[in-house]
Amino acid sequence: MKTTVLKSLIVATAVGLLGVLNASAQEQSVIAGSSVATADYRSYFSNGLQDDTAAAPGEAPSVSDALTADGGGDAGCTTCNTCTTGCALDCPDADPSRLFDCFNNTNCRGLTVTGWIAQSFTWNPDNPPDNFNGPQSFNDRSNEYQLNQFYVTIEKSLDDEACGLQWGGRIDTLYGTDARFTTAGGLEDKWNNRRFYQYALPQAYVELGYNDLSVKLGHFYTIIGYEVVPAAENFFLSHAYTMQYGEPFTHTGALFSYKYRDGLTLIGGIDQGWDRWEDDNNRMSFLGGINWTSCDDRTNLALAVTYGDENSAVGGNPPDERAMYSLVLSHQLTDRLSYVFQHDAGKQQRGVANGNDAEWYGINQYLYYDINCCWTAGVRFEWFRDDDGTRVAGLDAANTSNAGGFAGNFYEISLGLNYKPSDNWVIRPEARFDWYSGPNGAGGIRPYDSGTDSSQASLAFDVIWSF
Repeated sequence: MKTTVLKSLIVATAVGLLGVLNASAQEQSVIAGSSVATADYRSYFSNGLQDDTAAAPGEAPSVSDALTADGGGDAGCTTCNTCTTGCALDCPDADPSRLFDCFNNTNCRGLTVTGWIAQSFTWNPDNPPDNFNGPQSFNDRSNEYQLNQFYVTIEKSLDDEACGLQWGGRIDTLYGTDARFTTAGGLEDKWNNRRFYQYALPQAYVELGYNDLSVKLGHFYTIIGYEVVPAAENFFLSHAYTMQYGEPFTHTGALFSYKYRDGLTLIGGIDQGWDRWEDDNNRMSFLGGINWTSCDDRTNLALAVTYGDENSAVGGNPPDERAMYSLVLSHQLTDRLSYVFQHDAGKQQRGVANGNDAEWYGINQYLYYDINCCWTAGVRFEWFRDDDGTRVAGLDAANTSNAGGFAGNFYEISLGLNYKPSDNWVIRPEARFDWYSGPNGAGGIRPYDSGTDSSQASLAFDVIWSF
């Protein structure tokens, strides 16, 4: 009964919120000719690569900052930083407090040390016996506290405007329950022996730049897709199936980026395959993409592809060709409303036990509405097709959905809020409804409620403190 009521509330709220946002989009005119910066989760592709140098919540320029600079926003309000009623988008610039201030200035030659702590709780009214939210990630545990991320970065970034030879680099460390989802084969296998709380080194690279050309050498996040591993750079707490099951997380190799002209960046390189610290099949893969931003900075289009021989998800099949692409379009509809569209498709030759090819594809859509300085509302709707039942499966062996084999369609609607009471804190409540359409998985199981249900509703929230 609780689950049915919760599902109905989530769907009804999603429909109502979409209607309100659509009405707002129709009522508010587009700001012609203005250069509008967007928040972290909407500008991930703005520099031609996935922005792994993006600031923590409250640090990056917001839509309101750009509007204020251009004379936009609501006039007559001077206390937006306190969330006063009526304060719209004209929020003052502010920087979060840092624990390591001594590193975040010119005295250390551009070296910065930053990070965050993200912790969450997810309520699943079904109370599944295995305590897992089916194949949902990263908040995969039901009715249980999770320290998702204790995340620290040490970085010396390149200056985008500088000429001549430069050097830099970055190291990211991640401890918590999220580390299980992003550990790469090889190095990280050797030190992780705990079940839930593990340690990952998702990035460790040096970077060289000369004028408009730069190259990363080492281990780095993928450029594929829209959602990312760092909690502070996403809008939603939970993640899309597309990100978890359809895309790589990291690569080890060399990745070049060339700023061809203003608004157009070309990306290309070679690596050791999906989520590998060490090459396990002696075959290199290609990773590349194109990033375009409109002259008014309101529209961004990112196309990324990867191709190479990868190990099959089915044991016994030899490594064979895997190819996939991701297309992400983001557009600032009005001064408050923005939209993101993503389409992924992938194929693995001989990826099915019978020797046939395995395919997966899907569409994600995101709509964000800036309520005021402190509040932003968001909706995500996803369809992900695991065509041959080779991609979607719960991570932990005790997770009933770990058996996988769900050759069907996964859908989810997520409703979320981001509340930023200060520049160091973000609170992200979320309501989510998942459902599956297709045949039963291995052993006749369904994806949710310990293998007994085709749908699931959940309520969750997390708190992120940036330092």
